Amino acid sequence: MLGTTGNDAILTDTTSGTSLQAMRQATKDVFYTTVNSAAFENYVPGQIPTWQSTSYIIEGVVAALAVLGEVLIIRGYLKKKKAATKR
Repeated sequence: MLGTTGNDAILTDTTSGTSLQAMRQATKDVFYTTVNSAAFENYVPGQIPTWQSTSYIIEGVVAALAVLGEVLIIRGYLKKKKAATKR
């Protein structure tokens, strides 16, 4: 069957009815746990949850800061290179 660590996480018996039924039940259990978790609490179709929109905003700010940092690094490099060629 499946394991949770290492190389044991490989389905080895794909022909046995018992094995397939166990995999179906495990998948059903994972889906049931996910849907009934806090991730889907007060879920309204078509609406982005607050935690997700907040993470989008944080990711946008981090990306903007990364781009700004890259621009400043490149400008500093070009400024030093220009100063070195004037000498």
